[in-house]
Amino acid sequence: MMRELKVINKPGTWLKKSIEDSSSLPPNLKHFLPFNTVLRVKAQQPANSNHSLVTLDRGYGEQNYNTWYIFLPHFREENTNKDILLPVPFEPQTNNLREPDRECYSSSSFMVLNYKLPGVLSSDDEYVKRLNALGYDSTEHEGHQILWNKLGLKSQFRTDLGFDDLDQQLEKGNPIAIGFLHRGTLSNPTGGHWAVVIGRKGEDYVFNDPYGSLMDGYTSSPYNGKGVVYPRTVLQKRWLPEGKKSGWGRIILD
Repeated sequence: MMRELKVINKPGTWLKKSIEDSSSLPPNLKHFLPFNTVLRVKAQQPANSNHSLVTLDRGYGEQNYNTWYIFLPHFREENTNKDILLPVPFEPQTNNLREPDRECYSSSSFMVLNYKLPGVLSSDDEYVKRLNALGYDSTEHEGHQILWNKLGLKSQFRTDLGFDDLDQQLEKGNPIAIGFLHRGTLSNPTGGHWAVVIGRKGEDYVFNDPYGSLMDGYTSSPYNGKGVVYPRTVLQKRWLPEGKKSGWGRIILD
């Protein structure tokens, strides 16, 4: 999760390419930040007692640098662990007309599209029908890519996602359809399933899971998957089994 640093010095402060006083640096080696500016910090390491070297989520200044020195007394760390809950309408896959046991990807896609583009589809069954009309099965990533684009929502299938990507998407107001291993034990997860991340609660994540709840082994009502919280520790094993940036998902492009 990225940290946020807010400028508390009035009228502002400087990003600098060295720890020298800003007044001694030429314009191309510094960039002014007004009071109340918030920086999103990807990495931070101490330089001396008053300065840190930070890597930011975007570039600043004439050269668009994203690595700068900052004067720490001019900043305050913001609370980035805020809960988020997007009001994404829930849709179970278990009442689908064609293959309800294997259309998790389609029902998850419908939930995202229905939230971002209300009224573009009448149901997840219509989504499946359109996907099949394009010549694709519910499990084929290319088909979902084409259909999302046709419906007006640009997206990208990724296999290198991590928790920071979920946080960034949620903070933009975007739900995320992700694929994870939903069967077996935490030490030996198996299977393959799609659900939608709709929020964050502390360190954990809130889902609309179209098949029910992973936490009860999908043994009860599919509506237990509405707004269900999946612990980060569980997702580390089931979504990121090959490392912290190995998650599958389809993200919305800006």
